[in-house]
Amino acid sequence: MPVYRIQDGVDSLKNNETIFQQCVRILSSKNTLILLPEGNHSGYWRLRPLKKGLARIAFQAQKEN
Repeated sequence: MPVYRIQDGVDSLKNNETIFQQCVRILSSKNTLILLPEGNHSGYWRLRPLKKGLARIAFQAQKEN
């Protein structure tokens, strides 16, 4: 499931709510969700900063359960 960034276009950011809700449903049903918060396709091997989407999904799942 893609997560949209501002560089993907401001209008695409509204699609994140649907994706985040899908993630919360997966976690709420006791299934496993694999998140790749540093994922991109640059040619550099380095640790990248984590973004807020991972925490947002976790907190939403906790709040709903």
